Amino acid sequence: ASLVGMAPNQVSALEIQEAVPLGIKAMRESQWEQAQAIFAEVVGTYAGDRSKRLFGGRFGVIYYNKGFSELKIAGSLERLGGEENAAKAVEYYNLAKQSFADCYTVPSDSKGKNLYHKKSLLYKGQAQQALGEYQNALDSYKKFIAEREVRDKYSPGMFNINLAICHFKLEKPLVKEGIGFFETALKN
Repeated sequence: ASLVGMAPNQVSALEIQEAVPLGIKAMRESQWEQAQAIFAEVVGTYAGDRSKRLFGGRFGVIYYNKGFSELKIAGSLERLGGEENAAKAVEYYNLAKQSFADCYTVPSDSKGKNLYHKKSLLYKGQAQQALGEYQNALDSYKKFIAEREVRDKYSPGMFNINLAICHFKLEKPLVKEGIGFFETALKN
């Protein structure tokens, strides 16, 4: 079944076993709005105690995919420019920040693995950084580095650039620390 042209309320009729693969397919095709709508509907239908009871840690992956789609939508809107797009981008960055925070609250358990439990901290930091929440972004980035698992791949160069930017843009900029992270980024 294809979801192209389907309204979000039609998605709710699908079982989670059908909806999630369609959301992942939309992500692979860079159809971020479609993917976000599917994952948002799944979260709206199953979130809370029901998700933990039925799916355990696996539900964290749904939060992650929702957040990743929201981050992509926000970035696209931001690149389009204009006041209206900038306001919509802020909405999606806030949604992404919450989705990644929700992902982090769902650890792996006997019912399934949340493969993105720790990596969600990295992307939460990116959403916070995009929102101008530089200290919060630094906290999320530091927590990611402290807790990440070997499978949590990331670009050290880009990561250090983000750390440098956050240090430069703090209310009281930490220029020396920012320069240190920028120099590290250049080596990666």
